[in-house]
Amino acid sequence: AIVTLVQREAFACAGDLRVLFGLPLAQTREPLSLLRWQPDSDLLERLQEFYEAEERTLRTELFVDEAPEDGDEDVARTKLILEPLMKASIANVQQLNRRQAAAAVGHFVHSGPDRTDAVKEFTTLLRKNNGTKYLEVVMATLRLWYGRWVTDRGEEDEELPDPLILYVPLAERLAKSIGGVGLLRTENLQQPFLKFLKNGVSYAVEGLPQRAGFFAGLTPFAKRASKQIKDRVLSHLHQCVAELGAEQRDLLIDAASGADADGAADLDDTAKELRGTFAGFLACLGGSADGLAGATEEEEDE
Repeated sequence: AIVTLVQREAFACAGDLRVLFGLPLAQTREPLSLLRWQPDSDLLERLQEFYEAEERTLRTELFVDEAPEDGDEDVARTKLILEPLMKASIANVQQLNRRQAAAAVGHFVHSGPDRTDAVKEFTTLLRKNNGTKYLEVVMATLRLWYGRWVTDRGEEDEELPDPLILYVPLAERLAKSIGGVGLLRTENLQQPFLKFLKNGVSYAVEGLPQRAGFFAGLTPFAKRASKQIKDRVLSHLHQCVAELGAEQRDLLIDAASGADADGAADLDDTAKELRGTFAGFLACLGGSADGLAGATEEEEDE
């Protein structure tokens, strides 16, 4: 226990040092510029390993009803674990480590009110600083936590709720955090938002069937897109599906059409998940199973 306490304090101190002696000092003159401290790769890896071990403990305690009864202790652990990571990210925002930021942003949901408030402030600062970079952090967050909760779920996660019960609320909260519909339709963010959605589609399609549920996380974002962007994302989806093998392609088309509705009970888990996630995403874009099949046939004819 004493070792863990020392490690927590050391982790917090490392975060403070990265803030005080980080990137901004490189923009000053000597001798101040000589004080800049950049942790080497080995230290950064150890810091990341410690954070992930502590983060898993924090999350598991919440889900198995073993959270500390002392609220002050929970607040203290937030300050020692999450805040150093967020402070370092803000202080070095020009060289933002998207994966580290995503590790913190994942605590937007399922993590207690104190951590949720801290992450809300963090995401607001990131978005105001650079909306395009924040969209990159959001995509990194969706990928990271989909992996942890869904595709890389291990025996130690058996007590956690159903994967999509964890993942979808995070996506919905992140969709709200990127700004209002009007903001996303400004000239500055239209292209980054289009790129965001197309990257999400590519990631989901390329990883089928394991990433079948990823479409559920893209739907809240697609709902905020203009018709012009939806049309372009739908066209990209058609292209991605056309490049799939016949088996995977037919699986998506069947999911979109609701084929074999009478035999739904006989479908495997992947087919059921696709029917509940891909069909909704496709409909949000204004697409259909017939359109998907038609686009695929056109691609093959060419």
